Amino acid sequence: MKELSLLIIGLALWVSLLGGEKNNASLKFDRSAGEKQTLTMPDGTVIGYTAYTHLYYVTNVEDSVYQFLNVFVPDGATQSTPIFLRTYVGGYMASAAGMPQADDASGRALKEGYVLVIPGTRGRNSTVRKNGKTIYTGRAPKAIVDLKAAIRYLRHFDKEMLGDAEIIITDGTSAGGAMSALMGATGNNPAYEKYLKEAGAAQERDDVFASVCYCPITNLTHADMAYEWLYGGTAGRQAEDEAHKRVSAELAAMFPAYVNGLGLKKADGMMLTSDNYLDFIKSELIRSAQIAKNAGADIPDSIGFKFSAQASFGAPPINGGKTAETNGMPLVRQGGMRKMAGEYITDLDMPTYLDYVSTKTRLKTAQPLIQKGSQAMELLAKMTNSGMTADRQ
Repeated sequence: MKELSLLIIGLALWVSLLGGEKNNASLKFDRSAGEKQTLTMPDGTVIGYTAYTHLYYVTNVEDSVYQFLNVFVPDGATQSTPIFLRTYVGGYMASAAGMPQADDASGRALKEGYVLVIPGTRGRNSTVRKNGKTIYTGRAPKAIVDLKAAIRYLRHFDKEMLGDAEIIITDGTSAGGAMSALMGATGNNPAYEKYLKEAGAAQERDDVFASVCYCPITNLTHADMAYEWLYGGTAGRQAEDEAHKRVSAELAAMFPAYVNGLGLKKADGMMLTSDNYLDFIKSELIRSAQIAKNAGADIPDSIGFKFSAQASFGAPPINGGKTAETNGMPLVRQGGMRKMAGEYITDLDMPTYLDYVSTKTRLKTAQPLIQKGSQAMELLAKMTNSGMTADRQ
């Protein structure tokens, strides 16, 4: 009887160890397992790279569809090459680990010689099937935990993998921009440690070198009113039907009180309010456009920017005071510094610029919630029961 009891205990321990090994398998990276591939850029340039795909960045994988990353190492990369981590999170939904795209930042990063990393992440629409049931797995902070785990994976295999994990640059747009901002702002924050430990992330740091955050949607509570305040007057918005225009106007009217209640100040100490907020945005656009023009960007005047050979009051200095390359353009002397004639951005027509932006990227719709009869009651009931609020589709 004693022998039987010991046998049962031994079998139980063996099964337990097998189960633990399955759920807590060690993180892996094999540098010899990459596949040679190419990417053809819009200008015809062919980029050669080595692809390492389906690399799980946690050991306790909850969702095998999303919780892995792909790494793409361009030909010529070294151990010191910076790493460009591109997230495709959109709408805070799940995002699959993808392949380099010739027409976006991922392809551009490879062309510039960066090691490219594209991680998949869980999101607000994530579910898995378990024991015949659908289990919701997308509750925050799952997405940022996955991204932090991906960063830790890169550090864990920094010596084995080409690229420098101390120079990770994150990038994302909209909700992906928010994720990029979080990766930059919350590096090594202890608030995430328990989630990372539960997931089986590597015991490494998760801070990054820099973050690129395009239109990060971080303030969801006030995003709709801010959006309509800025874009409600564009030609595209004004061409919509009366019901949509009414919703847009109502949302826009809520924004001034919100901004005025924040107590924001500009660098000079002046209060930033709804009365001068648009001018502040305009000044930042002029400043950034001037920097881009100094670097050789071609900025047409058709999108609202105005140019002059002479600096107007408040115009940003060319090249921060450094001598510019002339490229055949005449030089003028302004304030003791040499400048290129015609290279000052002195003003920006905001309505023209906003119309231009809305033609390059389709505006989201301010959706009316007014419907007839039972449809309206059904919609309100769904929103009440699910805790939803009015949102754009």
